[in-house]
Amino acid sequence: FLVSKVLPHNASRRGTLVACENSLARLDTDRLDCYLLHWRGSHPLADTIAAFEQLKRDVLERKRRTVRHAQQVQAGLERQQRRDVRAAEDYAEGHIPCAVNLPKDRWSTLEGLRKDKINVVYCYSQVCHLAAAAAFEFASRGYPVMELEGGFRTWKEHEMDIEK
Repeated sequence: FLVSKVLPHNASRRGTLVACENSLARLDTDRLDCYLLHWRGSHPLADTIAAFEQLKRDVLERKRRTVRHAQQVQAGLERQQRRDVRAAEDYAEGHIPCAVNLPKDRWSTLEGLRKDKINVVYCYSQVCHLAAAAAFEFASRGYPVMELEGGFRTWKEHEMDIEK
């Protein structure tokens, strides 16, 4: 159960949203089970509550978008290639079906990438930046690339198929 809080001096509408993003980054996660106002301060409580409601809407929309995206990725297998850019040992513990491991230390080889298919890259989670960096690297070399939003964690959370 993962809990974080917004401190009173950050509890404005915008400050609450920024504080939440900072907590997610600091905790290296893309989700919280509970987000609290530490104690009431000088900012209007209505602003803090409005920010909490916005966070809730954003999370629900992100989940819907991620599920749609994962389903599209799974449905479009014949037009794509999947590249898992996580560490080799994590890939060995489980990966998205048909994905080939291409960890960061092998990116320069462009191993298995194709210019006639979409190369779908993914890493650990929504807050992991490996897939984004890989997408940039491969795209700058002329490969069509798409990043799987949410990474392997989101794939597992939505109970999509996994290979070992």
